[in-house]
Amino acid sequence: MIINNGTAVKFRREFKAPVQEIFKAWSNPDFFKSWWKDTTVAEMDFKVGGSYLIRWVSPPEDYAKGIYKEIIPNEKIVMTWDTSDMCAGKKVSLVSNSFLTLTFKAINDSTSVFELVHDFLPEDRIDDHSMGWTYALLDMDTYFNQPYMQILRDLKVDISRMVSTSVEKVWEAWTTPAMLQRWFNSKGATLGTAQANLKVNGSFFLDYQFKDGNVHRIHGKYLEIDPMQRLVFTWIDDNTIDTKIDKAYESRVTVSLTPKPNEKTEVRIVHDQLRADSSMTEFYGGWSSCLESLEEELLADPTGSSSKMSTLSLSIKKEYAVSTKILFDALSRGALFSATGALPDTLEFDFRVGGQYRVDWDKSQYAHGEFIEIVPNEKIVFTWTGISTVGTFKDNVVTITLKSVAGERSELTLQHTGFDSDVVRKDHETGWNESLQNLKTK
Repeated sequence: MIINNGTAVKFRREFKAPVQEIFKAWSNPDFFKSWWKDTTVAEMDFKVGGSYLIRWVSPPEDYAKGIYKEIIPNEKIVMTWDTSDMCAGKKVSLVSNSFLTLTFKAINDSTSVFELVHDFLPEDRIDDHSMGWTYALLDMDTYFNQPYMQILRDLKVDISRMVSTSVEKVWEAWTTPAMLQRWFNSKGATLGTAQANLKVNGSFFLDYQFKDGNVHRIHGKYLEIDPMQRLVFTWIDDNTIDTKIDKAYESRVTVSLTPKPNEKTEVRIVHDQLRADSSMTEFYGGWSSCLESLEEELLADPTGSSSKMSTLSLSIKKEYAVSTKILFDALSRGALFSATGALPDTLEFDFRVGGQYRVDWDKSQYAHGEFIEIVPNEKIVFTWTGISTVGTFKDNVVTITLKSVAGERSELTLQHTGFDSDVVRKDHETGWNESLQNLKTK
């Protein structure tokens, strides 16, 4: 489980090894280098007040160093964690005096629970440290848990997780686009668009929006659909190109659901037909993260229903120094749609009940709909469907109400309902605020 509260990341793992061995993995420099891949330097003065230094093959300028603050053999290690101001070749915030707390607990003589908490990280270093610790703990999995070694030999990922909800709800989470947007996320990115044509040979698309503005597309076709039991689909990452055939690599994912007692479901993912140079660590880490997100989402919303998403809405109020009649006249001429930044001369606007409109922002972003209620000087209601940079929106409803206030002023309230994604809702909230700010009433 990964928890990110803005200043900390937290991981919890179970290992098939005695607690003494897990503790030794973090307190003995030679042992440390044997499990954490690509470690070139591991210097440890392992005592309270002692210092440590760690370096890796890549990037060569990166390091971690600090002071041991607390040591309880086979139970706990607390240390400061300082790193360089470079990450993946880019200048970032220096990490200074963040704290790393490691706890160790024996379940029995051959199984241990390990927990890592990293506190006081700069905001722009949370994502890269979350990713870094994910990979580090996967290296520990490689060393201590033999099933993972089998994954590497077979060039496939085979991972299972028990989810505390019914098989029907888990199936809906895998097959409904609105549900996929809530949990099927990638490190450092948000799933902006999810489309799924759930039939054999039907296609699916997953578009991930990264913080730098890049969009990363995963897509494929459904090969087998056995409701509530099994889902098989191809997996194509447009960022991976097979130079021999000049197209993206295609692999296969099989999702199997097994009902268990007490309203639980075992979810098994097998990702196979991977190319020989695939990063197994990334695939294993990605699917592990997805299953964690799935469980957290279904636990947060026990109904497991996409209907929750249709209740997402926004409401904005703004006053204008004109009468409701003048404001309504401006809206009836399409002034609000023009204020959204529509491309010049592209606005289609038939202002009557049953009339259609369309607004385009560029070749790939647009909205269209129908006016369903118009009360002069009081109310305008219309449907809203389209696509933006962060995702799609379908059959939303926008209601604009006007009310006179003191001094020949008007209060405009805009309510927008029916969002399938909070990411899309927030994007619209920003857009509508800017549009209402730019609205010209004359």
